[in-house]
Amino acid sequence: ERLPNIESIASFKSPVRQTVSEIQQRYTDLLNAVNAFADRQNQIKESYRLYIEHLERARNWLSDVQLRVSSVIAHPVGTDIETIQEQANIAKSLYNEFLANGKLLDNLQGGLNSLLVSLTGITSPAENNALELPVDEIKRDYKSLLDAVDNRCKMLEVAYGQAQGVQVALDNLIAHMKQTEDKIHLQSQPASLVVEKLLEQIREHQFILSDLEIHRASLNGVTEAAKELLKVPSNARLAKVIEGKLNGVTEHYTKLRDKAMTYNEFLEMILKKLTKFNNDSTIIENELKQLQEMSSVDEKSIDSLMRVLQEVVQY
Repeated sequence: ERLPNIESIASFKSPVRQTVSEIQQRYTDLLNAVNAFADRQNQIKESYRLYIEHLERARNWLSDVQLRVSSVIAHPVGTDIETIQEQANIAKSLYNEFLANGKLLDNLQGGLNSLLVSLTGITSPAENNALELPVDEIKRDYKSLLDAVDNRCKMLEVAYGQAQGVQVALDNLIAHMKQTEDKIHLQSQPASLVVEKLLEQIREHQFILSDLEIHRASLNGVTEAAKELLKVPSNARLAKVIEGKLNGVTEHYTKLRDKAMTYNEFLEMILKKLTKFNNDSTIIENELKQLQEMSSVDEKSIDSLMRVLQEVVQY
């Protein structure tokens, strides 16, 4: 029998029950926080692993290709057309390899961006700069070697044109313009909205731009040789034919280059906008995940998220 001086307490008002409930809620909150921390830690580990992997791949390739670039540049230009043609083919093949392996730098930059996003709010600016420094160094080395091979290709193109003679060089340039025009026509398609495919489109279009740039040096050489040819009276008929071909090739080259540059600018603009859209989407996804993990959300956080959403929609 209950003592008369002790009042009965309803079970839902029991202090013990309330304490247990509070402890359970704290445990749940703590568990969610630990899980969120573990998920982010795993994301950082994976991003860092990919960053190091892409960094090593780019470094290894640059180390290998640097030796071949030095070898190509060190050889003196040949004195006969066959030798010059062979040297030009090797240099052009090396140049194309640089363009094709530009994806190594794209992957490296993407890995760096993902790592920096995962480290947001954790690392200092100095620590972020330490991660960006090796990437910048690789980009500088890549551009330096690419420019060296590009200059070698132009030099060999000029030498090849001089060895062949003005008329043969012009005939080759006319054929090249036709091939380049066909390539531009085949590649003039809508830009992909998938970053990887869009980067592939840009890399493929770089082959056309490199062809046009390399042959511009050859075209300039032929122009100077044609001017000298016009000064010789005995070459009047030949010079007249060459002059007509040269004017046609120059005009055609200018149109093709303008068209190729316009399409390249279009692809770069789409890439810039697509990258911004993807970055904004990633930020929004992170915000939404954080909101789901929080037990309550203040109005300022909601307003901030809504502004970001509106910017993405307007974009």
